[in-house]
Amino acid sequence: MNNIQKYGNVAASMFNFLIDNIEATSSEEESADEEEIATVLSVLNENKNVEKKTTVRILFYMEATVGDYTEQQFQQHFRLSRPAYKVLVVKLGPKLLRKGNIGRKTISTEKQLLSVLWVFATPDSYRSVANKFNMGKSSLAV
Repeated sequence: MNNIQKYGNVAASMFNFLIDNIEATSSEEESADEEEIATVLSVLNENKNVEKKTTVRILFYMEATVGDYTEQQFQQHFRLSRPAYKVLVVKLGPKLLRKGNIGRKTISTEKQLLSVLWVFATPDSYRSVANKFNMGKSSLAV
C-alpha cells in the first residue's frame, strides 16, 4: 500500500469518525464542524497529488554492458569467473527469489547476485552500485 492509499484510508476513516460522532446542538456548531471537515479533507487531497520523485539510474547496464564483457573483463570486475557465477546462480537462485506477488516487482536472481558481487569486489558505495544496476539502495543491502 503506497502513501497515497494510506492518506486516502486515513481521510475516509477520519471522515466516518467525524460524521458518526458529531452531535451539534446548534446550526453554528454544525457549520463550524463542516468547515473543519472540509479543511482536513482539502489538506489530505493536496497530499494525494504530490508525485514521488524518481531517481535517475543507469538502465540496462547489466543486460547490455555486463553481457558483453569478455571472460577476462568479467573476472576483473566481479573477482569471479563466469562459470563460477553461473554455479552460484543455480545454487542460490531458489533462495533469492521472493515468494508471492506482494509489493514491487522481484529483482532477478542474476541481478541480485551480480550487484552483491560488485559491492564485494569494488570500493563503490551502495548508492553508485544501486544506480548502476537500476535498483534501490535498500534492495542492495547486504
